[in-house]
Amino acid sequence: MKRLACLVLLAAAACVHQPQPVPVDPIATGEPPVQTVTDAEARAVTEQFVAAAEKRDFATVYALLSGALRDRYTPDRLARDFDAEPLASERLARIRAALGQPFSMGDKRATLSLGERNQLALVKEGDVWRVAAVE
Repeated sequence: MKRLACLVLLAAAACVHQPQPVPVDPIATGEPPVQTVTDAEARAVTEQFVAAAEKRDFATVYALLSGALRDRYTPDRLARDFDAEPLASERLARIRAALGQPFSMGDKRATLSLGERNQLALVKEGDVWRVAAVE
């Protein structure tokens, strides 16, 4: 019993006397500062994407796509596919409505839930967010 009481006291003492972390000066260490990941840039790209598609500005839509999608499409093909897809306007409306919700953010990927098993996915290419999929 004495042994258990000593262990509890040691554990409590260790918790009370833990050293405080020393802030790291990124300039002194040469390490880049940690940047907070927010969804502001991903949100802005999504808003531009929806606005351009609603205006049928497929050159802008194309410019906002990920490299993988730009390899598969042209602005003309985007226009043809948009016209052939009966649910295209509904998808844009769902994206616009979902913009009130937060994105799920990662270092290189952001997703916006569009409801039942559907999402808009963006990828970060260099310093720029690009639309990768509307699933």
